[in-house]
Amino acid sequence: MNRAVAKAGNVGSVKLGAHDGRLAAGPAPEVVDYIYRPMFDQSLKSFHGLIKYHLAYILMLMEQKIVKRKDGANILAELLRLERMGLDKLAPSPSHEELHPNVEAWLVKQLGYDVGGQLNTGRARRECQMGGEQLVLRDKLLNVIGLTVRFARVLVQLSRRHVNDVMPYYTWFQQAEPITLGYFFSAYLEATLLDVERLWPSYEEVGRARCGVGQVVPTSFPIDRKRLAELLGFDRQIENSLYGYSSFDIEAVLLNVLTMLLTHACRMSDDLYVWTTQEFGLIEFGDAFSGTSFIMPQKKNPHAVRFVRLMATRAQSAHALVTNLYMDTTPMIRGAISLSTSYCFDTIDEVSGCLKVLSAALPTLKFNAELGLKRASEHYAQSVQLVNTLVSEEGVSFRTGHQIVGKLVREALERGLKSNELTLDMLRKVARKELRRDIALSQAAFRQALDPVAGVKSRTHGAGPAPKSTMKMVRKWERALAAHERRQQMETKKISDAESRLRSLVRKAAA
Repeated sequence: MNRAVAKAGNVGSVKLGAHDGRLAAGPAPEVVDYIYRPMFDQSLKSFHGLIKYHLAYILMLMEQKIVKRKDGANILAELLRLERMGLDKLAPSPSHEELHPNVEAWLVKQLGYDVGGQLNTGRARRECQMGGEQLVLRDKLLNVIGLTVRFARVLVQLSRRHVNDVMPYYTWFQQAEPITLGYFFSAYLEATLLDVERLWPSYEEVGRARCGVGQVVPTSFPIDRKRLAELLGFDRQIENSLYGYSSFDIEAVLLNVLTMLLTHACRMSDDLYVWTTQEFGLIEFGDAFSGTSFIMPQKKNPHAVRFVRLMATRAQSAHALVTNLYMDTTPMIRGAISLSTSYCFDTIDEVSGCLKVLSAALPTLKFNAELGLKRASEHYAQSVQLVNTLVSEEGVSFRTGHQIVGKLVREALERGLKSNELTLDMLRKVARKELRRDIALSQAAFRQALDPVAGVKSRTHGAGPAPKSTMKMVRKWERALAAHERRQQMETKKISDAESRLRSLVRKAAA
């Protein structure tokens, strides 16, 4: 590709676009390098979408008798030939600003101005480029929805596999209440499911056809925008041309959703990253998803999870930039519309890569169940359960129970005792000072309150970490995922069928 672009283009002798007619001189090298080239590089990503849009548009013009059948057939045939040859044969030049003027210049060179020059009938350069980019964005977004559902399936498997593996959760990097690793993964399963539910409305908005909007106002030619949208597999279209020309608020919203998806992946990955350290020692990833040091061969670095934060940060920056660009008035900063779609392309690619890596890496995770249970039994992670027991068994208020257990823990720490070394007599002594009465708590109830496994099993209310409760949630979300899978498959088929119909009509018209 770079070699082809460096040739300056075999269409360079054809003057089109901003320098056609009124301006005698072509753009200065500085303009090409620092203004046109960034837009040009972005536009190359939508080559196949642009050709597909041109095919549908010319076909519609032929049906509306705006373009003669013979001329339209020649344009369609040349577009199909260009599509087969690809960008290297086109050898586009950044001096034409974007990809679309290069395609038009190719057609003019092959067919002459009288025939090839009809490609742009009734539309502006920006609409052409925007139409092709929208087709590519729709396909990319539908694919990332599929990858997100697949990632959620991995989280289902992990939630099931580790539903009984007790460990402490960590807040402020210190042991908090006991949970299970399966409960942890089920939390991100629910978050990912919500991400999928947010992606669908963005997909529907991306699926509102911008084709045929012109530039600020529509053309006076009797084009059929509804037919054009139908040929391209769109169910809906943006009605107002002024809004359609500058409607990249849709991309800004999509970037927000993609950023949140990566943020959820980042939050999960950061926890896993910390838990792989020697200090925590709770989990380990397979060798294929880890790395070592050039000078310290004993290290096993969790490469699979550390890169996610960088991706989330880049997505967040893209969202902020595109939102800022959208605040400009029409016409926007040069290339702003194309830039917004390009950022969507890049962010979707990063989301796709992140989901693929995590979907492959997470199943290799090994959990040290023995150490997890030991950690949940230490450092007074069960203290809240002891508070709850005092409330339910002794009828004290939660705050009073908190005071009693807090003073018990402080006394134990001063004496150098671990939580499994606490005694009922110690609790009774502290409680007597606070309540000015004896408590009747049994030894069995006291020991059960300090048992992290029993504590986890008791958390069945409010969708807690009890295995029974976690599995109930997981089964519910599995059904929702199945519905998303069916919808994604249906949408993929709908687009494929629409393209097959378009290609069939184009072949007949070009014959």
